[in-house]
Amino acid sequence: MSSPNAHTLVGIVHSAWLPEFAERLLTRCRTDFAEDGIDVVTAQVPGVFTLAHGVRKLAATHPQCQGFVSLAVMIRGETSHADDLVRVALVSLADAMRDLYLPIVCELVIVDTEDQLKARCANDNNNRGAHAAHDLKMLLRLSK
Repeated sequence: MSSPNAHTLVGIVHSAWLPEFAERLLTRCRTDFAEDGIDVVTAQVPGVFTLAHGVRKLAATHPQCQGFVSLAVMIRGETSHADDLVRVALVSLADAMRDLYLPIVCELVIVDTEDQLKARCANDNNNRGAHAAHDLKMLLRLSK
């Protein structure tokens, strides 16, 4: 699969929540972009609810960004709080994608157990950060 041109800049917005896992997603996502010569700017936000705000701020401060990845991890609790936050975050990210007219890949890793989270953040082909980078590169190729 061909990569976007070498002068591509993308933004990654990542949540500060559960940093030991979020950092694994971010590292793998950045590495995947770097392997294709794609430059990256990042912004950290407190949590899932603020991902869209982070994307909008990166878009405003780095107008040369051609697309964005949003990364966050959550472990569900006994209430609907996680699902409610995810629902709002997805709508907000969809609104940002429409308003900015740029692709935004959303990788919200929502699990029930820490073991499930470890599996999705491992440094292997199951790492969801790598999946997010792959998906954004696919969308960028469509935009050419």
